[in-house]
Amino acid sequence: MTNIRQLLCNPKPTLADAARKLILAQRQDPTAELIAVLQDKDLQTSCDDGESMASIHAARLLGELRSEAAIPALLAELLDGEPGYILWDAALFALEEIGPPVLEPALALVSDATPERRRYLADVLSRLKVRDARILSLLLDELRADTEYGAMYLGHYADPESLPDLLAAFDTMPLDEGNSPFANQGLVELKASIDDAGGHLTLAQLAKYDLAMAPRLAIRDKFHGFFGGGPDEAEPAPFLPHQPVRGVQRPGRNEPCWCGSAQKYKRCHLMADGG
Repeated sequence: MTNIRQLLCNPKPTLADAARKLILAQRQDPTAELIAVLQDKDLQTSCDDGESMASIHAARLLGELRSEAAIPALLAELLDGEPGYILWDAALFALEEIGPPVLEPALALVSDATPERRRYLADVLSRLKVRDARILSLLLDELRADTEYGAMYLGHYADPESLPDLLAAFDTMPLDEGNSPFANQGLVELKASIDDAGGHLTLAQLAKYDLAMAPRLAIRDKFHGFFGGGPDEAEPAPFLPHQPVRGVQRPGRNEPCWCGSAQKYKRCHLMADGG
């Protein structure tokens, strides 16, 4: 093993700052070695916790370096992986950090991709902070194919041009009037994406949204009450689970969650913090 590989074989979920600095301070550009570690399937499938984390640490460092050379390898990991796995998330967020240079390589893969892989590429492209008609067209296709995912990606993209389609999707999406707090996620995503794109719901649409949210808010209020708080209290109970550190400003919906999960706030603790 080279020194870089040894430093990357760390079982902790976050690479130690000292190891990170040593890798980035190499006389020789570490990019090629980081890509080799990222692509090493033996490391990825190793039963050794440190070795299995090496590719994840490598992906994160390649994002930090904004390495354009790593774009093909990161896209390959994304397309061959599965959402929810740490390496998949690491590849996604690394590509997001690299930003606009990912545009053309990712778009080139869309036409031959399976529907599932098109969704992964749509996720990446929505995060690049690039306005491009081809991206918007792909995201609107995803909205028609799967409202929840498509709305989420359009929320990342936050383009006012998507508002007519988002508002139409909100109107046509049926309301589940049951008591499940997990129902109506599509409407929740649509409302958040409409807000992110600078739009507003009509009074009738707001009434529909309130009905969609009612079971979630009821569960939240019961949860607060169980832990000694309540919906009318100015401050939640100090031992309420998932409570952010006092004095820390709540992030925006599309910013990383305060808990360190690397997920966007709206997908993580937004509801637990009061919606």
